[in-house]
Amino acid sequence: EDQAGKALWKLIVEQYGREDAGDTVAGAPLAQGVAAARAGDSIQLHYQVVLSNGKVVFDTRQRGKPSKLTAGRAKPPGLGNALVGMHPGEKRTVTVPPSQGWGAQGNPSFGIPSDATVTFVIEVISIDTPAP
Repeated sequence: EDQAGKALWKLIVEQYGREDAGDTVAGAPLAQGVAAARAGDSIQLHYQVVLSNGKVVFDTRQRGKPSKLTAGRAKPPGLGNALVGMHPGEKRTVTVPPSQGWGAQGNPSFGIPSDATVTFVIEVISIDTPAP
């Protein structure tokens, strides 16, 4: 058994509150390393967009399928930047101010008003790194 892998898993569980602790994250043994997303990687994920009043205005799970976004380049910038450094199976909650969200124009198709602070509840399913 790889003690470093177990220690890393323990840290992940403590930081991100995963309840399904084991020796793997999304099927990839930690002892072999789980690559973090880098800018430009294609990320398959589930996410919710939540307004500051708690209203969920978008949820990929309700839509019935995950989304595919590019780490470091997805819109809005706050979401794209939040994906960088994430691992498959990781969950993260990120609050994004209007300057890193949709700004003064909002996003009427999502029901996001102008100058809204939004929270993204993210779960990474997989990461595809483009070929060099």
